[in-house]
Formats: sequence, structure tokens, C-alpha cells
Amino acid sequence: MQNPFVKYGLYYLLLYIVTSLVIYLVDAVWLFHMYTGWVWLLILVGFMYAAIREKKLQNQGLLTLQQGFRETWLTFAIGMGATVIFNYILTNYVDVQLLEIQKEVQIEAIQNMASSMNLSEEKTQKQIEELRNSGGPTVSKLFFGYASFLLVGAVPAIILAAVFKKSPENIA
Repeated sequence: MQNPFVKYGLYYLLLYIVTSLVIYLVDAVWLFHMYTGWVWLLILVGFMYAAIREKKLQNQGLLTLQQGFRETWLTFAIGMGATVIFNYILTNYVDVQLLEIQKEVQIEAIQNMASSMNLSEEKTQKQIEELRNSGGPTVSKLFFGYASFLLVGAVPAIILAAVFKKSPENIA
């Protein structure tokens, strides 16, 4: 593939789907665990790194900040977009019980956070009740969630682009 962002975005997607299905078959709770999400984010940043490195090699070692940002951010956008769509299909069509598992994991996280931050029992119960009463993901919720992920992805994208930036005037 000529575009590294497409190649590495699709590699991430393939890895995510296969690994998520294995996790689902072993213990679905881990699909929604906070640490699992952080690991996936780090893996995606690794694919962003691979995409920008390949793009720089394609350009004989030259890469503008704009080109670097484009490669890394689009890798993130493809990977995260595919993740959102896959999770939507998995939780709404393949196994609808996963939504309840996800809520229970989130409730546990709220309780842990509340105890570590000394939040009142009343506020904690209110958050838990709101979560229990919330419906599943809608298309609008997915869209806004994806948009916020894209903003988060811009941070490592610009950092990687700045690190890999090298234009002809920078060569000594």
C-alpha cells in the first residue's frame, strides 16, 4: 500500500478485532476494563509511529510537520473509527448482554473512584443510577465519542510529527 496511514490503520484494525474476539471468548469483562483501553491506545500510538517512520523513508528522510501530522492522525482516525464501529456491532448485534457487562464494569470504576476521592455516597449513587438508566450507544453518541477521540489522537500525532519533522533547510 502506498499510504502508510491506511496500511497501519488496517493492521491495527485486524489486530484489534482478532484480539478482542479472543478476549471476548475468554472473559468479556476485560473488553471494558480501563487498563485494556490504555493498552489499546499505546498500541495505536505504536502503529502511528510505524506509519510516520515509513512515510519519512518514502520521502528520502524528509518530512514536513504537516505531512507527519497527516500520517499519524489519519492512522489514529482509521484505527479508532474501526474500533468504534466494531464495538458497536459487537455490543448491539452479536451479544447485547455485553452492554450490561460494560455498565457493571463502569459502576465498579465509579465506586473505586468515589472511594479514592472521598465523594459522598449520595453523589456516587446518583452517578450509578444515571448509568443504569442510560440506554445503549446511539449513532449520535458514537459520533460525538469518535470526535472526542480524534481530538485526543491529535496530541500524540503532533508530538510524533514534531519529532520526525525534517525539511531540506534543517539538513546541515
